[in-house]
Amino acid sequence: VRFCMEDGTELACQQVPYLGKAVPPQVPVSDESKVFVGWDTDDYICVTEELTVRALIRDRDEVACVTLDKNKLTMISGMSYDLMARVSPVDYENHSLVWRSGDITVATVDDQGTICALAPGEVEISVSLAGEPLSIAKCLVTVQPNPSEDICLIAGSALRLDKQLLTGVLPGRNTVEQVLSQINSQETAAYSAEGRLLQKDETMATGDIVVLMDREERVLDTVTVVVAGDVNADGQVNNKDAAMLLRYTVNKEQLTALPMLAGDTNADGHVSVRDVSVLQQYLLGMESPLS
Repeated sequence: VRFCMEDGTELACQQVPYLGKAVPPQVPVSDESKVFVGWDTDDYICVTEELTVRALIRDRDEVACVTLDKNKLTMISGMSYDLMARVSPVDYENHSLVWRSGDITVATVDDQGTICALAPGEVEISVSLAGEPLSIAKCLVTVQPNPSEDICLIAGSALRLDKQLLTGVLPGRNTVEQVLSQINSQETAAYSAEGRLLQKDETMATGDIVVLMDREERVLDTVTVVVAGDVNADGQVNNKDAAMLLRYTVNKEQLTALPMLAGDTNADGHVSVRDVSVLQQYLLGMESPLS
């Protein structure tokens, strides 16, 4: 596949297997009044024969262009924001705009450019002119949790929130008071896995729950606690956990999801003899803290 400029100047030549895809090169445009708008064919996406692909260069003032007032935006879950799109040249101002969200579970966007933040995460919002797919502008939206509706952590916390799980809780630092001090939300309480309200000086175990409530004591959000190394969910990390973890690695013990997370002591996403070794070294005072 040969990529070249309109005058035949070669930009790149690639050998591609049958039905393979060639990778377009960067197109240099030295004249600021000109702009690269694409290739004269997209056959390079699925190559079936020798092919020459030419870059299309056009006068900048003849090419439809859309820009946004923001290319990055941080929002709080539950809030909305009106993105402003500007279209040029004037000939294209009456063209309709096509808005898209890269992940509608994080944020949506309507045909007027109004973004509604739904859940914590990152999403790319894009807008293009109808019939002009190359005229596209993008805004990266970061949605942060709402402290009044979602459990969120204080700035600089070593704990981690991920899909309703609170991880990074370490043995010796897992009292209710210590855990709740890392949470930015106000009306929070801790409960055991059996539903018993825990007092601030009690130790939290793997499987215990942090609950966010409103003033009328309606539950707004919950997260489940995972204490590193607390495989048997008793709030302590000792030889019982190491033995349970070792039995799992030799197929003599079955672990459910939460004990598996607690047993991943080196935080590599897998439970193996390496985690047993890390836990044993921790118990011997040779390694601290756990991951």
